[in-house]
Amino acid sequence: GWGPPGGQYPGRPTSSGMSENVASGLSYGLPGITWLTGLIFYLVDKRPEVRFHAMQAIAYGLLWTLVWVVRPYMPGPISALVGLVLFAFFIGWIVLIIQGFQGRHFKLPVLGDFAEQQAGRPDL
Repeated sequence: GWGPPGGQYPGRPTSSGMSENVASGLSYGLPGITWLTGLIFYLVDKRPEVRFHAMQAIAYGLLWTLVWVVRPYMPGPISALVGLVLFAFFIGWIVLIIQGFQGRHFKLPVLGDFAEQQAGRPDL
């Protein structure tokens, strides 16, 4: 992970007023509004790790919403498969929240790279 142990940046001002790991975990919000809570934390909190989790939440939430929106237009068997994909999104969301609250830099494939770029982080 980035920064000092414990997910804190002593002396760095933050607009959210929360510890870094709490803000990171909360940026994933609730199912269905993950992108919205991510956007709020991205705009409010300027700490790099929180911005990373917030941007990853935005990307993850938008992808999840897109899959949810197109599901009704799929034929029966494909719709059932998409239902399984939505369940996998739910499980992934739980994993992301846990990782955020634990202060870990948990990066999803592709979306995590995008989130790092948008959060202004150098590649590791």
